[in-house]
Amino acid sequence: MNKNEIANKIINSAIEEFNEFLDSTSKLNPGYNEELIGSNGKLDSLGIIMFIGTLESKSLEHAQKEIALLNQDYLVDTSGPYKNLHSIEDHIISLL
Repeated sequence: MNKNEIANKIINSAIEEFNEFLDSTSKLNPGYNEELIGSNGKLDSLGIIMFIGTLESKSLEHAQKEIALLNQDYLVDTSGPYKNLHSIEDHIISLL
């Protein structure tokens, strides 16, 4: 599997697991342009931290590599790697 495929698998399995804890109106859509943080974001500060934790555990599962994704500076940067799933995927690929 190449890095793109691994990142995609990490994200999709994290979404699946994370959505188990959300009500139907809050579930994450696997659409890569959906905003996650910011004024139109799907997740609040606790939600993004929990989702990142899920991504980190899935990276260990699917890439057999521990990836540290949580960065406090990114939590307030609405154009940073937590903006949407596409930017998270790019960030994961850069760390693999």
